[in-house]
Amino acid sequence: MGLSRSHKHLGDNMKFCSNVGFTHWEDGGMGADFIQQRSEMFFAPSHIQKRLKDLGPEVFEQKTTAFMQSTIRRNASWLKLTQLNGSHGLTEDYLNVCEGKVNPEAGLIVEM
Repeated sequence: MGLSRSHKHLGDNMKFCSNVGFTHWEDGGMGADFIQQRSEMFFAPSHIQKRLKDLGPEVFEQKTTAFMQSTIRRNASWLKLTQLNGSHGLTEDYLNVCEGKVNPEAGLIVEM
């Protein structure tokens, strides 16, 4: 109920809350102090369906492809990919990521 506590603490200072990544928001588990009137749920599959309807499949595909190509080009200048083969060392690598010991420029690809 951390979100509910945040809403209570902020009160009128909470102007808008965009909730991204919630998977079970329908069950009303946001807490008693959650300010529904100034909150919005963002659910990617619903947004994709809306964009497909608004743009049509062909334009949606063109825009998605252009965005992905642009993102790949931008990231290629700083992202350093490292391929890890098999599960050997995976636990250690995972713990290092969780503990913030891996450089943000590192893109770890684990091939099983």
